[in-house]
Amino acid sequence: VERTGRYRLELFATVAPDFGTYQVSINGQKVGSVVDGYGGNVRPANRISLGPVQLAAGNNRLQFQVTGKNPLSTGYYMGLDCVDLIPVSP
Repeated sequence: VERTGRYRLELFATVAPDFGTYQVSINGQKVGSVVDGYGGNVRPANRISLGPVQLAAGNNRLQFQVTGKNPLSTGYYMGLDCVDLIPVSP
């Protein structure tokens, strides 16, 4: 990121019949709750807001860790369409 500050982290992730559940972390800190990527058909998901995060200027590590799967899912995959960082007013 260009500037140190608070940002709202939002994902646009695909859902599908073979997608698992996952936890998002930034710089080793968990962000939001576990995301369930299961969907009966492959389709883009709605915006998933993971809440505010404090980021330092420069590179920050975004990580996705599989935590399991929905009982209806046939796999542990995930699909990510877009990550959006929106500056939060102080």
